[in-house]
Formats: sequence, C-alpha cells, structure tokens
Amino acid sequence: MRFRRRRARPAAALARRDRGHARVRERTGLHPARALRRRPRAARTGRARRARAPRRRLALPRPGRGACAVRPDAARSRRGRGRPARAPDELEDVALRREQQFAALGFEPDDLKQAAFMAETGNELIGSLGYDGPLAALAPRANLADYLHETVAVVTNPAIDREREIEHFSTRALLGPRPFPGGRGGRPTRRWVELLTPILLGGHAPETGLSSDDFRKLARERGTWLVEDVVARFTAEAPRVPVVLEADRDWEEHPRDALARLGAQACRGVRAGARLVVVQDKHVFTEGRAWLDPLLVVAAAHRALGAQRSGAGSLRRQCALIVTAGSLRNLHDLMVALGLGADAVNPYLLLEYAIATSDPDALPNLVEALRKGIEKVCSTLGIHELRGYGRQLSAIGLAPDVAKFLDLETFYGDAGLGWERIAEEGFVRASKLRERTEARIEPAFRIWPRAWKAALSVANGEAAYSTYAERLRELETAHPVSLRHLLDFTRPLDGEPAPPADTRAGEHAAPFYISSMSFGSQGETAYRAY
Repeated sequence: MRFRRRRARPAAALARRDRGHARVRERTGLHPARALRRRPRAARTGRARRARAPRRRLALPRPGRGACAVRPDAARSRRGRGRPARAPDELEDVALRREQQFAALGFEPDDLKQAAFMAETGNELIGSLGYDGPLAALAPRANLADYLHETVAVVTNPAIDREREIEHFSTRALLGPRPFPGGRGGRPTRRWVELLTPILLGGHAPETGLSSDDFRKLARERGTWLVEDVVARFTAEAPRVPVVLEADRDWEEHPRDALARLGAQACRGVRAGARLVVVQDKHVFTEGRAWLDPLLVVAAAHRALGAQRSGAGSLRRQCALIVTAGSLRNLHDLMVALGLGADAVNPYLLLEYAIATSDPDALPNLVEALRKGIEKVCSTLGIHELRGYGRQLSAIGLAPDVAKFLDLETFYGDAGLGWERIAEEGFVRASKLRERTEARIEPAFRIWPRAWKAALSVANGEAAYSTYAERLRELETAHPVSLRHLLDFTRPLDGEPAPPADTRAGEHAAPFYISSMSFGSQGETAYRAY
C-alpha cells in the first residue's frame, strides 16, 4: 500500500469510496474499518491521505501507528512529546484549571480586571494616578516582561496622535518568507499570510472544551487567522512542516543550554525548508519539565535565525515566528513579544478568559481593545507601522548577561534577575502548574491604599501633616515600590561639614526646577506661582 501526501484540509470530511480508492480525511475520532463499510464515519485526526485499495475495501492505518496524524516532528512524537499535554486528572473543572494557570504564570488581579473591562467595552482601562505597585526588581515575583519598558520620553502629546491621525496607522503583519531587498535571493514567492492585526485566535487545549472552528468567522471579520489555520497553511505549502519550539526544559538542563538548543533547532528546521517557527508552552505539564519563559525562547529563535546567513540574507527572512503562550497576560506582554522578534502572538489564556464570560461580544471587544492599545504604543514611539516596531526596550533590574542575551540596555542590574533565578522560577512555576490543589492569584502590593487614610485625616484637619509624612516614610522604607524610595540624601558624620553639592547643568549654574513635566499640564495656581 502506498500513501502520498495531499494538501491539508479543514477537519470536516468523512471516509468514502471514489473510483476504487478510499479517501480518509482528518476529523477527530477513530472507528474500525468494518464500521465504515456500511456507514461512513469520521476518521482519526490527521492529514488527508489517499490510499490505493481493492474495490469495496477501505484501507486505514493500523491503530496506534498514526499514519494519518499531523506530526510536526517525528522524532519528538517518538519521544512522547508530540501528543497534546493533559492537565492533572483531579482538575476536572475547567475554571479551576484556568485559575491554576493564572496563578502559576504570573497573572495579577489587575490583569484580569483590565481584561474584563476590555471585553466589556472594547477599550483600555485608563487610570489617572498611574501605577503604584513595585517595579519588577522590587517585587517578590515578576515575569520577564515586567523588567522591560519601552524606551521613550513621555510627553504631553504623543509623537503621532492616534485620535487625529488614525488613517496613518497600520497594525498589519506578514507571516512567511520575505523578499530580499533589491530582488536578490531568487524569485520572490508570495507564500505569506497577511494579518490586519497580529493577534491570532484559537490555540485552546482540548481540556477546555473549546473548538477553534467556532472562532474562524470572528478571525475573518477581524482580519486575522486561527493559529491552527496558520500552521495548516505552512504545513501544506512549505517544503517542510513548521518547527515547534516548546517553552520548557529538562529539570537538569540550564536555561542558557535550553535556549541554545531551541535556537539551533529553529535554524535546522528553517534551513531544511520550514517557513514557520511556532513557540508554544503546551508540554510544560509533563512531569520532569521546567517552565521557560516563552519570551526568552522567542528572543533565542529570533537571534539565532538572524545570525545564520543564507542566499537570501538570513534565515530569519525565510520564515515567520509566532508565539502561543498562556503567560501573555496583557498588552505590555504582547508588545514585548513583538519587540523581541515575534511576528504574531496568540494569548490563548487571555482569550479564554473573555470567552468564559459567555458574552458573544466579549472576545471581539478584547481583540479590538488590544489592537487599539498596539496603535497607542506605536503612536507614543512615533511609529505608524507595526512592522517598524522593533526592540524599543530597556530593562530595570535585569542582570547584564541576560540583557546582553536579549540585546538591550539594562540599569541597576548588578543584583537583578539572572540565569540562576530564572532557573529557580522555572521549577516553581512548573510545579504550580502540576499541583492538584486550588491556586490563588496573589495581588501586587499597592502603596496608595495604605497611605490613603493618613492623607484623608490631614485633609480633614484631624491630624498634622507630619503624621502623614511619617506614615508614608514607613511604607517607603518597608515596602519600596520605586527607585526613589531607595535613594536618600548623603548625610555627613557628626562634626564633619557637608561637602558642597555641584548643581551645574551644562552652562547653567543650576537646573530649572518645576514640579509638572510642562506648563501645559499645570493648573492655573501652579502656573501663576512662576
């Protein structure tokens, strides 16, 4: 019996006879051949196959051999890594499983609050007092994205006003090989997928009970694709199936070694003909695996592919890089993933949270709010095209060797997040994902709610201002949330005169001190004070 490869098709067909051939197409399910002789039924999941067989007989692969299964990497399948990972049996309730993932992957109550607001209104939640929680370097636990910040001078008006210049913005993304500038590198092929927004839908695990097919219409309306359809497209049309990089590592493997291995795996696959690299975190549930931040894997793959030269420039120009991860918690995480090299993102856990509201408008609103947020970030940086957004990032509290790996600048990183702490976090989070008990999402420390009562007492004339100042000083000393809480004046020793301070700024004897960032942001009282 001979099999030949056919183009992958949507999972909606049955087995039937056609001119002496048996066609068996993909669909979830498995039935013996004798049951298909009288009544066609769904075959097992996999790629469409056509087999030559005697008349009136259906030729199906032997059970367990997986001849019809989609196998991105045969070697991984033989090691047991190609099958979908299952959550612990004790967590039958999908909601409990999702809460456990939220807690293990670093979600905070504010992340869910923002997601709920976006799902309800289609807009971002805007706060007037800013963020009063700790910097990542001062927090007891933080994701890698929390250490990274856009490098930009925030002014009253953005570089490009999204509200008044909306027609200039584009959040388009192209997935696939890119033509080489100047026409070199052979005849360009148009085997790419165009997205109007870089947010891919779908990517839900079987345990959630969600079918990605239900969101295909919404994806089409929003100008995006399902992550499953992207994989199927590049599986059918590329010389080699997509490269799948799992964001986990062996318990004994160092994070740097794991990232080097994953980068080399991406290069081998693309050089062999793959046109898509997928970073995912589906198999961290497997016992003996440690969690690895998908953002690190994205950076490793992007860096390795860019360093490998080929006839068309670099291997990075020959493929698309997408990430599907539950640790993408908010807009900032999405922008960090795009900045580190991803072409599109699939925050499946965030999407599931919107779907769980049972509101048919929740998921469309969430996608629209995230798209608007992407435009706002680009406008602040003076970028009108998302494809012009690159590594516009700097770090606070990230160790220099990790920052060098990510190819960005870091500040106050001597005792910051290093490889050893990254390794320890991987153990802790993987264990939390596999725990058989309910998890709790830990809120971040907030300084203003704790100082509010003292401030209100002063405002009502019930206490002296010194009471509020003392309370605030206690909080800033015990729970510093900003760099200014770690700084203080240099005080001379007893009996020693204080050395004169140098306040010169360029050719000026002293800088011009002003409380607000510009005159335009002041009220009349503050303005007249000058």
